[in-house]
Amino acid sequence: MKKRKVADNLYVYSRDNGQEYYVFRGTIGGKRIERSIGPVQSIGLRDAKYQVAAFLTQAPEETATDTFGEILPKALADIFSIRRLKTEEQRTAWRVSLEQHALPTLKDMPVAKISREDVFKALSSVWSTYPAMGQHVRQRLEAVFSWAIVHELRSAANPAVWRGNLELLLPRFSLVSKTQHREAPTMGELRYLTRYCLSHPCPVNGCILLIIATACRMNEAAGAMRSEIVGDVWTIPAARQKVDRNGDLRVPLSSLAKAALSMANGEVFFFEGRTPGKHVAAAAFRAKISFHCPRPEGEPRVTTHGIRSTFRDWCATHGIPDAEAEKALGHVWGSSVTRAYYRTDLLEQRRALMQRWADALTNEEEP
Repeated sequence: MKKRKVADNLYVYSRDNGQEYYVFRGTIGGKRIERSIGPVQSIGLRDAKYQVAAFLTQAPEETATDTFGEILPKALADIFSIRRLKTEEQRTAWRVSLEQHALPTLKDMPVAKISREDVFKALSSVWSTYPAMGQHVRQRLEAVFSWAIVHELRSAANPAVWRGNLELLLPRFSLVSKTQHREAPTMGELRYLTRYCLSHPCPVNGCILLIIATACRMNEAAGAMRSEIVGDVWTIPAARQKVDRNGDLRVPLSSLAKAALSMANGEVFFFEGRTPGKHVAAAAFRAKISFHCPRPEGEPRVTTHGIRSTFRDWCATHGIPDAEAEKALGHVWGSSVTRAYYRTDLLEQRRALMQRWADALTNEEEP
């Protein structure tokens, strides 16, 4: 974010998306204050100066207590911009987690006076019942308090940092949470599911079959667009990948993947859901996969993401080089030095690999 001074105590902040805001910055009652006045396009310079004068004539006690709830929207807007959060889903996760687990305790408290004990109180419940979410909330609180410190709304130390601070009050994440890997189908289950999808063509089954054939992520297949496929190569944009450090991902289409795409029903998205112009909902094929890959009572259900694990195990047991397998999964492969020199995406090698995988899924005789 860039800023420029346009008058005494008046600045214009410019965001990466081109939006500009008037912001008051000054010292009142011995404390540095920063207040947003509003967007440049809707507030004239004269009105912004009047607002600056109003801030300067306010009594100190009226301006010295920005609450956590008041600063949170602006803090999140800046954090989202700086961190380049790609999707609305990511931004919503930040907002919802803080609204549910931090605001009930911290909302009306002056951000300058929130203590480590206050943060501990906000985190203690979610930390014990849902450790993964507790970890996210703590990290996001740390970012918000860092923002407040940088913008001179708080002079005390960050109360949400872990080392030497909350680690003395909360148990380590590794002690309260165990990693649960996504349940993967067996090759037998995948072959059955492949046969079912081929014999019952429809958009949902086509999407499931595309996931199986390409070992892609669920959201990548659901959001597959006709404009992304040229010839027999599907290019998944970096913005739609979980890990975008490799740039766009080229996926060679095997005969099985092409059979999946032949079940398309949409003009923009290959697999359109019940709402025109929207892609098929993930819940639709999650439920179908669980139904056709049943597990005994009490055992974890097969997950869509687990298909990628089955593919990776198959690669390992059939002597596929790690570079090919990892690049087929769209993973960042190798050290930073390796990636700097090893720039090929092995498209032709992966073309043969994905056809071999397709043959394995349709060949009942292969182990």
